[in-house]
Amino acid sequence: MWSKKSTEAVLKELEVTSTTGLSEHEIVQRREKYGANELAIKSLKPYLEFFSLN
Repeated sequence: MWSKKSTEAVLKELEVTSTTGLSEHEIVQRREKYGANELAIKSLKPYLEFFSLN
């Protein structure tokens, strides 16, 4: 779990520094390997229907 690790341990594991972050080259490589850093958006309609019934 990331939350239980020290900042230094996380940075080391991710192979990044807190001052410079990732290089453009590293960003491209990680995006190709892991995909874009995006959340899937699900429809809100079922939730809206649920709350409108109550």
